[in-house]
Amino acid sequence: ARIDYNSNRIFGIARGLTSLDGIFTLTQSGCSLQYVSISPTVKTGSKINVIRDGKVYESYTVVIAGDVNGDGRVDGEDSVVADCIAQSMLADATDEMRLAADLDDSGTVDAADAALLRQAGLFLD
Repeated sequence: ARIDYNSNRIFGIARGLTSLDGIFTLTQSGCSLQYVSISPTVKTGSKINVIRDGKVYESYTVVIAGDVNGDGRVDGEDSVVADCIAQSMLADATDEMRLAADLDDSGTVDAADAALLRQAGLFLD
């Protein structure tokens, strides 16, 4: 996994995980981790909060490549959502959805990303 501390996002988590135990280690004493929206699997939009003194000290959002709709799977539904984002038909798409849809890391969601997701939907999940 890769943590982007500037955007408070976590990338590179495998699809289908049901727990993040053992993946992250806190180096600051007096802190704990709180996982939000992980049941039944980790998905785009899941949150990992760092708790300190009983309060959320920092919060990180998970982005899983291809999991555009945040259901924890990469399938045809994700390609449809990516296509809508590419054609500016989904005004309420979150930054995390856009990042999950940008499979070629070009910085934009376009027809090429939607095509990659269509292909992935044929073979995954």
